[in-house]
Amino acid sequence: MGNKALMIIDIQNDITKNYKKIIDRINQAIDWAVTENMQIIYIKHNNLSPGTRTFKADTKGAELVTEMKVVSDNIFVKTKANALTSEEFTEFIEKNGINEFFIAGADATGCVKSTCFNMTKAGYSVHVISDCVTSYDLKKMDEMYAYYVNKGCEVKELKDYMEGADRPVDDRLARTGTKWRQSMRLDGFGLLVEDMGKMIRFYRDVLGFEIKEEENTSNVYLVKDGTLFLLYGRKDFEKMTSRRYEYIKGLNGHFEIALYVDTFEEVDEAYKKAVENGATSVLEPELEPWGQRTCYIADPEGNLIEIGSWNKSYETKDLTEGC
Repeated sequence: MGNKALMIIDIQNDITKNYKKIIDRINQAIDWAVTENMQIIYIKHNNLSPGTRTFKADTKGAELVTEMKVVSDNIFVKTKANALTSEEFTEFIEKNGINEFFIAGADATGCVKSTCFNMTKAGYSVHVISDCVTSYDLKKMDEMYAYYVNKGCEVKELKDYMEGADRPVDDRLARTGTKWRQSMRLDGFGLLVEDMGKMIRFYRDVLGFEIKEEENTSNVYLVKDGTLFLLYGRKDFEKMTSRRYEYIKGLNGHFEIALYVDTFEEVDEAYKKAVENGATSVLEPELEPWGQRTCYIADPEGNLIEIGSWNKSYETKDLTEGC
């Protein structure tokens, strides 16, 4: 065996059912890796958190899915997001001199993300097979591809690796109109609001946004945690653009605002405070299979807000986050 390995992360019965969309390509990747004389490594997650029933050791949910080809005995168990926290796994790769990894599996926003971050940080060469990873939230996949590239991973489709083509995933995204570009950065986002006073009071008094403008202002301009946050009156915006727009009544399912707190307890506290002060409850706080505690509320005009935590500080959550 050479110094390369295909690593399949957390394709277990309790993982997102979106794995079914990529399982055939994962099996193709396994066949390809075998022909390339790579080590084939399977990573399994065991959940030790008392507040969840998924990924529990010695349950069917923790077993590898039956649709996946298992061609080696290199099966290692982790209890944290980062695969390098498994001592048996790290001993195996050190013993066999493996320093280059091709990554497949799930969740792209959790355990795959954390493992890629920590492996590149440790000096390993990491290739993410873009069409062999998935997530419970497929809308975040393009964001994750960009994240992997930004952290030093190579990202390509399986056929590009099989053919040896040098066409990274951001070139593929360019053809769909969703290319991630270093020169174009997300500056912020805005909400077009009906009742400016009510919305200012909610975001300022309930969620703690440091809004300085008066409640009768025509717009709010706030930089929060490095991100621009705008509130803009609907009538003012229509006047500026000389257009009329349609607005959803009830819950707005087009997007969410994601907020982070450092501890699980703070998720519960923030949810309780928001609901007591007029927010609509959408999802009560719960511990998700990927290790995040999260909840959803809606602001007075129906915009979805997620409040979540990996039970670690915002500054360090990328180091170990995941399922």
